[in-house]
Amino acid sequence: MMSLASGLPRDLGGGLLLRQATAADVEALVQFNGTVHAEDKPFNTAVAAISREGLAGQHPTLGPSDHLIVEATPTGEIVSSIQFIPQTWSYAGIPFGIGRIEAVGTLPEYRRKGLVRHQMDVAHQWAAERGHLATFITGIPWYYAQFGYEQAVVFRTGRTIFPALVPPLPEGQTEPFHVRAATTADVPFIAARYAAATQRYLLTTVYSADLWRFDMTGRDPASLAAVTMAIIETPTGEAVGWLEHSNELFGGNLSTHNFEIIPGVSWLAVTPSVLRHLLAVGQQMAAPTGQPLRRLSLRGEAHPAFQAFPERFIAMHRANWNAYMRVPDIAAFLRHITPALEERLARSVAVGHTGALTLHWYRDGVQLTWEQGRLVGIEPWQPPRPENGDAAFPELTFLRRLFGWQTQEELEAGFNDAFSASPEVRVLLNILFPKEPSYIRSVS
Repeated sequence: MMSLASGLPRDLGGGLLLRQATAADVEALVQFNGTVHAEDKPFNTAVAAISREGLAGQHPTLGPSDHLIVEATPTGEIVSSIQFIPQTWSYAGIPFGIGRIEAVGTLPEYRRKGLVRHQMDVAHQWAAERGHLATFITGIPWYYAQFGYEQAVVFRTGRTIFPALVPPLPEGQTEPFHVRAATTADVPFIAARYAAATQRYLLTTVYSADLWRFDMTGRDPASLAAVTMAIIETPTGEAVGWLEHSNELFGGNLSTHNFEIIPGVSWLAVTPSVLRHLLAVGQQMAAPTGQPLRRLSLRGEAHPAFQAFPERFIAMHRANWNAYMRVPDIAAFLRHITPALEERLARSVAVGHTGALTLHWYRDGVQLTWEQGRLVGIEPWQPPRPENGDAAFPELTFLRRLFGWQTQEELEAGFNDAFSASPEVRVLLNILFPKEPSYIRSVS
């Protein structure tokens, strides 16, 4: 948890004070978040519950001092707040520190006064003090671009299956796999399945045993982050998989966050039983609402179930919920992931490459120096003229390549001022920064 630093408290003028939250602010901040994030409700109890979880002192990585508030000093009323959630991600198996900016909210009468910018500046300083190489945020389209963020990671996507497409159990047969509630004794099994699944993705969240236990036993059932975890078993009680789904329907949809099985077990065999279980759960949730279960969804860009049943799972409408990324020192990030860059080159048609590769974002850039397949130098570089360099990326669009969202061809098709100097450079860029799926498990 953050210590008092970063020049706080800070007088913002006009009777407003920026400071860290303390344990004394818990109730007021819970009420603030439940109100300011209410959307079309008078009060959002799910947001209030998740807010309390981050303030109560039981969360493995989050506490009151990881929250910033702006208060009106005459009354002590909270008028604006943000949350900073420290966590660890993995880039091609290389861990790095990153902070998530969350619960950004301001009372309507205090908006457009720069209060969020003051808080974002402090959060970015916190990230630097922790040695984080990046920060990220999800939410309002475009808004966070003004603070140095670029959409660069597909944060939440997947596919849908409609109830009518769930395969029925053949007549006369018994269910070959069963689903039971998970317990804390299952945490090692769940963590192992999750770790195996992360091998399919470029960016993933490093999840500790403490976080798994908190998600399983520390959440308020009413929390926005509350989930149901279950174990998939054979009739003899052998655990073959793990299942995690939301505790309520959203727009008639039951969302499954994770579905993983052990090696040596067929997805063709297990998936129908799991879908029938989810269908029954979804219908049970839907019954009290008087509304039908419209669909089941499964998260992930590269899930084996999609390959096993390609004609049943279809792409979600508005499937992509993208993360805005901020990397204040791209050269430092590239140095950190050098082993991954070297490995990609070694497995490519450019194995043993020697030469300099200059990349720029018009105002500045970097030069990557290669010697016989080894990345021996990553240094700041500034183009003498805009058309100079091996490749150019306007504004922050290089982050889309760095984090595997787009190929070089896709980026250049979308931005006229993005270019690569030759076909050979384009090949090299696609080797070093391939388009790859990611899966980010929320730490919230």
